[in-house]
Amino acid sequence: YTPTKLLSGKSVQPLSSLTIGEVKQVQLLMLKNGSSSTAVGKYQFIRGTLNELVTKLEMSDNVIFSADTQDKLAMEKLIIYRKYDKWLNGKVSDHDFQKGLAKEWASIADPDTGKSYHHQHVGTSDGQIKSIMKSIKNSDCSQS
Repeated sequence: YTPTKLLSGKSVQPLSSLTIGEVKQVQLLMLKNGSSSTAVGKYQFIRGTLNELVTKLEMSDNVIFSADTQDKLAMEKLIIYRKYDKWLNGKVSDHDFQKGLAKEWASIADPDTGKSYHHQHVGTSDGQIKSIMKSIKNSDCSQS
C-alpha cells in the first residue's frame, strides 16, 4: 500500500482501514493533486481539523482511522467546539447549536436560510435537523 495507489484509482482501500498517519498523507496528496478540499471520512474532517483533534486527544498517528475513531473525533469536535453538552443542558439554544453544526458540516442546513452555510449541497433539511435534535433531547441517553 502507498497513498499514491490509494488516489490512483487502482487498489483503493477504505480510509477506515488506514492509520491516522496514512490518512494525513492522503490529505497531503489530495492538495498536491489539486483538490480544493482535504475532507475525508464519515464526518469529512479537513486536514487542519484532523490534526487539531488528534493532538487534543493525544492520539498516535498509528491509530486506525476506524469508524469508532472517527466517531470519537467527531464527538470531541461537537462537545468542545460546538457546545453539544451545553445545548443538551439548555445553555445553548437549538438555533445556535444548529448554526454551529451548519458551520462545521456543509451538509447541515443553516437555520437562518435552510441552505448550506458553505454554499454546498445540503444533505439534511432544516426540518430534519430540528426533528433529530428534538429526538436527541428527548432520548433517555441524553438524560444521564
